[in-house]
Amino acid sequence: MTQLMFRRVTLFLVFLAGLIVLSIWGTWVYTLPDPILLLMPGVLVLGFRAIYALLGEDDFQKPQGGCKETNGLLILISIIAWSFAFYWLFKKGTGEIVLFSVGKEVGQKDFTVPLFVPFFGFFGALLFVIDLFRSGVGRDIDPYREFALRLVLGPYVAIVIVAFTETFEFIKFSDAMGARIVLAFFSGFLVVLALQRLTEWGNEVLGNWRAEGRYEPTELARHFRLSREDDQKLKKMGLIFPNQLQNLQANQLNQLEAQSGLGPGILGELQKRLQREAAEELLGSMQDRLEKHKIRNILELALLPANKIAEIADKENLNGELLQKLHSKCIKLVESP
Repeated sequence: MTQLMFRRVTLFLVFLAGLIVLSIWGTWVYTLPDPILLLMPGVLVLGFRAIYALLGEDDFQKPQGGCKETNGLLILISIIAWSFAFYWLFKKGTGEIVLFSVGKEVGQKDFTVPLFVPFFGFFGALLFVIDLFRSGVGRDIDPYREFALRLVLGPYVAIVIVAFTETFEFIKFSDAMGARIVLAFFSGFLVVLALQRLTEWGNEVLGNWRAEGRYEPTELARHFRLSREDDQKLKKMGLIFPNQLQNLQANQLNQLEAQSGLGPGILGELQKRLQREAAEELLGSMQDRLEKHKIRNILELALLPANKIAEIADKENLNGELLQKLHSKCIKLVESP
């Protein structure tokens, strides 16, 4: 045995002796909240991994997961830490562990997990690891570090899977106690799959958050102050600028309106608002000369007969064709509902 390995084994024996002393004389341990006791194995195993790395060469970062002896100790520590944690919890008479509470004093709802869930999660992970070693697969692929982490994470994964079964699409179970025991037991096989699903879920949420952070509204959305969802729908149909919507023909508008999912008449109303704004802008550019003839808005221009429009254009030296087109647009805007 090397000097480095001797120090690590000595540290492990001190750890084991400390747990035994706490169990016999450390009555303060039983006053700790249940979630803290449940968290202790994970903290201890990861803490020992960090201490082992500080004692010498950090073989945990080597290919194949580091040396077998060191990771073998972590497997042993995982088993012992969880055994003592369950011993303390059972001795306290814990039946359910309250992880957190939702709401205030009135109508407060506790999020609880039965103790058998992490227990059977650990038991299932332990049998899974033992079977791999018995069959020789464990010795072939040298997955000692994975086994150590599987053992320490197994109970936590069991809690997550049982508590959030709706999140994991790869398995569905009822709320019956027997079904939850079975699910907790077999969660040892699902550690990697569950963690992968949680990672994908987190990346999906993070991706949506980043996409929202990078989102830039189109000119059409800024013009009408549209929501992001409505803007995305219009963007998929190629509607980005106000003039695109303003110049759509009736048949094109009806076709896009059916595909947009915005609701009946929404695109038509937006187009009408754009056309009204364009007419008012053009009318404003001629306002000084049209006011002489008591034309101050779209309605007053639309009510004039066509011959009067031609007469005003000649008298005020305006573009007759442009004024006639504006007159026709004003009539359509006034007549449309």
